[in-house]
Amino acid sequence: MLKVDPHNSEYYLERWKDRNLNLSKSNSEIIREYISDMEIGRNTSGSKKGGRSKIKLLAIARQVERMLFLLEVEFKVKDVKKLSEKTLIEFFNQLTQGKILNTYGKPYKSVGDYAARFKAFWHWYMKSRKKKNIIIPDICEDLSTNKKEKPPFVYFTNKELEKMIDKADYETRVFISFLFDTGIRSPTEALNIRVFDFRDDYSQLNIREEITKTFGRQIRLMMCGDAIKKYVDDNNLQGSDLLFTFTPPAMNKRLKKLGMLVLGNEATIGRKKGSELTMYDFRHSSGCFWLPRYKSESALKYRFGWKKSDMIFYYTELLGMKDTINDEDMLINITKTEIEKKLIGQDKQLKKMQKTIESLSTQVLKLEGGVLNDEGLVVGFDKEIDSFWQQKMKNK
Repeated sequence: MLKVDPHNSEYYLERWKDRNLNLSKSNSEIIREYISDMEIGRNTSGSKKGGRSKIKLLAIARQVERMLFLLEVEFKVKDVKKLSEKTLIEFFNQLTQGKILNTYGKPYKSVGDYAARFKAFWHWYMKSRKKKNIIIPDICEDLSTNKKEKPPFVYFTNKELEKMIDKADYETRVFISFLFDTGIRSPTEALNIRVFDFRDDYSQLNIREEITKTFGRQIRLMMCGDAIKKYVDDNNLQGSDLLFTFTPPAMNKRLKKLGMLVLGNEATIGRKKGSELTMYDFRHSSGCFWLPRYKSESALKYRFGWKKSDMIFYYTELLGMKDTINDEDMLINITKTEIEKKLIGQDKQLKKMQKTIESLSTQVLKLEGGVLNDEGLVVGFDKEIDSFWQQKMKNK
């Protein structure tokens, strides 16, 4: 099944390959060699082997090209292969301090990401030259890849989601319900979901291995199953049909209007304005919603397709929830009904045992000449025996 590329990454990557880069000849040659190797999975660094996806290659190309351009402009480095450790550290220090600005005249926010990208590039260079018996020193050993702050997003609650649903058109209403319920990556995963990916009368969603950047998973739909089923019927969709076919820019335009109507133009606690709402924000707010409703971290990571716990810690810190999750919250998850069934079964067994004990007690009393009155107290014995059994029954 052909994977939908909502970002049109292959087209833009080919355009990047064909255009003249705004770099020196030496820097242009080394970056093209790097992208060529990454495309086929040659001389890769780190644990991940194999060729990179088109969208990944495009991100790598753009970021490395930007860094080489800034090194040329700010530090006159026309050949990155001759870059010194001292110049590299100073370059990233200036990026971090906001002395070097982006194309919009503002400080770079993701310096840690750029540092990690440059490290990967330099380690590829070291590995590729080692095969030619050329030893290249690692000038990135002291380069920090720490992020100053987590990425901002538009935060909203499930109550605010309901207000958005009330104001949205039919397609958008179904889509945002789907995003919030599943926490699915959008647009890459969400726009590759087909009708046959739903199971058990739309109560389960199978997110296929080939459409996700981490791992395939099957999750339960807790809110949107009926809405999805109706949407499929209303649009006469069949097994292999895509569930949603709009373009990401068109949907994001609708969402920005919704965000402005419901959340306003002020910054949310996720540090982005409500009027800047996009598909990206639904995954984050969904994570905040589901966090206190799962009793295990591994189960939450599975639902969202996370391999690491970084984002869970981010949401926990953001919402001040480290010490606020109580026992009831921990039970409000996808297994609650199963737990309730067990508790009901145990309660029935307990009541059955109590009835058996009461029946046996009554038989013993009758054998001894006593009876139970309307209040459940023993009468009919002499005073000492009556007193003993009455106390026992009161303490029962």
